[in-house]
Amino acid sequence: MSLIGCSRTPSDDQRLTMSLEQTPSAMGVQTIVLVINDGTTPLDNAKVQLEATMTHAGMPSQIVQMQALGAGKYQASIDFSMLGEWVLIVNVTEANGAVMQRTLPAFTIQ
Repeated sequence: MSLIGCSRTPSDDQRLTMSLEQTPSAMGVQTIVLVINDGTTPLDNAKVQLEATMTHAGMPSQIVQMQALGAGKYQASIDFSMLGEWVLIVNVTEANGAVMQRTLPAFTIQ
């Protein structure tokens, strides 16, 4: 018996736009607020997972579930415990089951 096609592969759905309210810049625990829109409509009722990772090998990723704030906003705390370049990878599961992954532009913790 084969289960091919039963899992969902994340896509980079361009209809969803994402932006950070503020780009992290300092070491320590910071609150990340992500705004997600489906076209011009805020995306609510989604499950959003955030992965923070450094661009070089050796530092383990932090993976957290984001809390929905409403109006397309999601929040989580991340501990930026090392100086250097970081990226945020966002995994979104919409209410209809669609799965999307997006890597946000890299930024530097100084």
